[in-house]
Amino acid sequence: MKRLIIGIVLLLVLASVIALVIWQRSDSTEARTVRIPLEGDIQTLDPAALSDPTTSRIVWQIYEGLVGLNANNEVVALLAESWEMLDDGRRWVLRLRKNVFFHPHAALGTSDETRAVNARDVIWSYERLGKGFGSFVFQGLIEGFDAFVAGEATSISGITATGDYEVSFKLTRPDPSFIHRISTPYLAIMPREVFEADPDAFGSSDAIGTGPFMLIQATANEVVLERNPRYWRETPGNIKRVRFRVEKNPQFRVAGLKAGNYDLAQLPADFRGEFLEGDQIRPDLVRKFRAFTDLTFNVHYLGVDARQVTDPALRRAISLAIDRDAIATRLLSGGAIPAQGPVPPGMQGYRSPKRTTVGQDAARRELSTSSYRDEEIPILVSDVPHHADVAQVVQKDLADCGIKTRIELVDFNTLVTRLFGNDRPPLFMAYSEWVFSAPEIIMEQFRSTATPNPNLFAYSDDRVDALLVELSAASGREDVNRICAQIETIVRENPPAAWLYNERHTFIAARRFSNFAVTGNNHWLLADLQSEE
Repeated sequence: MKRLIIGIVLLLVLASVIALVIWQRSDSTEARTVRIPLEGDIQTLDPAALSDPTTSRIVWQIYEGLVGLNANNEVVALLAESWEMLDDGRRWVLRLRKNVFFHPHAALGTSDETRAVNARDVIWSYERLGKGFGSFVFQGLIEGFDAFVAGEATSISGITATGDYEVSFKLTRPDPSFIHRISTPYLAIMPREVFEADPDAFGSSDAIGTGPFMLIQATANEVVLERNPRYWRETPGNIKRVRFRVEKNPQFRVAGLKAGNYDLAQLPADFRGEFLEGDQIRPDLVRKFRAFTDLTFNVHYLGVDARQVTDPALRRAISLAIDRDAIATRLLSGGAIPAQGPVPPGMQGYRSPKRTTVGQDAARRELSTSSYRDEEIPILVSDVPHHADVAQVVQKDLADCGIKTRIELVDFNTLVTRLFGNDRPPLFMAYSEWVFSAPEIIMEQFRSTATPNPNLFAYSDDRVDALLVELSAASGREDVNRICAQIETIVRENPPAAWLYNERHTFIAARRFSNFAVTGNNHWLLADLQSEE
């Protein structure tokens, strides 16, 4: 029996090696193929159901929205060639490009199995997206949106086609930042016919958009894309094929990269020393690899349920006690920077207000004025990379301040379920990978009526609600950033979270690849990637 078990294990290992070699050899003659490992399972290729940042790397190559971000995080026109703000931001009109075609599919019913995008596609796609994961984007903002989501209307009255290639959005309040709001790649435009032809296949074997790459193969562990020959704009890249493969084990991803089985990968922070000296490729590897570093709109934090941890002084003590520098520079090996607040750096010139007091002494002073009496507070922590280690540092810092905690480890799906359910934890480790490009939209997570999404904290402050109303009427970036800073100052006095660090994403590519970039909303710009061969 022992020999049989050993034999089975060896066969399984051999099968895995053979599969990887076959996967590698199949592209050995294709110099313009890039092979990318994925840290997690492929969730879905349906933008309306997508909630996984890892799978988004695939989906956002296939689909596009009306507008997006470039490598400098500036809003750029995509399927909408122009837009206009009317009625002081209560109405927006977007004009679509003509002759932008969907990827071919028989369900589109034409001789060449494709057709041009029109205004009706935008309306239908936004209706699908409205009932999906990203419904909070327009909650309470677009006229008729909430009624549609609640099933009280068959359409969104505030989104109308004012021509074959023109869409009008009517809002419930002024929103000068509406164009930044819809820059998220989640708001993708899809063809209704393909979905209705086979709803079960949509998001698995069927994924039809207008993006620079088309789906040609999809399994549970691998997705293959090919360049769209009819793409509507020129791009500087020359990649013809992209292969994504699920490789959850970080050691296997790094080993595969070193062996040449993968061409481009996000580097786990634990492995920075194997490739880098500081932010540069080690001298002994410089002929084989390139390194790219991008800071996306992410922030990792210790969240607080304000309905359970009601004392602001206790919440301030929790926030002040944590050594963010130790987490970012030592624990994460320089793969992060200490977070200054809820807004990631690089958003529309916004800067968080400077902190006046931090550290254990300030934390103890706050704790001494609180109602805390040595009770143990649970911290819910998921299997997100590094969160368990970060939680231990947080636990020690809080203990040094005089706050007792207990760490409860769960998988990420369980954490999300509990945050949106009735069994909410008083403290939780989480992160936000913001897909928007303006700080004023992030401030909406503090709106008292926005619980639980995006207000995960059950946070409420009348002063903040009043400033959010003022924010919607602000004109000009200077005024917007000023009001955002006022909101953040109040939030620090009455904190719903301790914002800990912004992760610096490092990507390693085979030397022959260049011109790689990732936008702030974590969109990999693979259409711009170049291969020297």
